[in-house]
Amino acid sequence: MDTKIEKILRLVQEGKMSAEEADSLLGLLKMKDKNSRQGCNLRVRIIKDDGDGEKNVNLNLPMSFVKMMVKATGKFSIDSMGKNNSVKESLSNVGLKFDENGKIEDVESFLKGLDALCEHSPIDIANVQVSDGDGDVDIRISID
Repeated sequence: MDTKIEKILRLVQEGKMSAEEADSLLGLLKMKDKNSRQGCNLRVRIIKDDGDGEKNVNLNLPMSFVKMMVKATGKFSIDSMGKNNSVKESLSNVGLKFDENGKIEDVESFLKGLDALCEHSPIDIANVQVSDGDGDVDIRISID
């Protein structure tokens, strides 16, 4: 149990705090915890070395935005990563499953997976190096 919660409960048990005061404090702690998880971001880094110098894509999406888009559309395509099997496998290993077309298999499971990842962030999901014929591509996906 969280030490802050234990302290509040102990104060109630010792009669130093009323149940109403404890309820108010516990509600504030819960709200603070919820707000801190909203700061979670999905980060996608794509670095391509085509011989003429590196070209970078840095995408930072607030998890609240990702979840809103998934809920609204039922989709979250990984087309920008070329449907790379290594990336799909890395995502699948952390509970984010896509079909052969790069679309979400189960929206509710996907959303629960995102919540779980935020609770354990920072976490690296994928770090894949591939050659695409035009050069080397480094794909990094993380949540923090």
